[in-house]
Amino acid sequence: MSKKITPRSQNFSTWYTDVITRAGLADYGPVKGTMVIKPYGFSLWENLR
Repeated sequence: MSKKITPRSQNFSTWYTDVITRAGLADYGPVKGTMVIKPYGFSLWENLR
């Protein structure tokens, strides 16, 4: 993994996506523009709701 996480001060949207994908909470879906929440990410989502 040579890709670095974009600094939050530079581009918040890209930073957020980088953090979520690198943490393994979600991955890109088969349809353009979608993301699939992985089980651990879904568990966190349920606990935050």
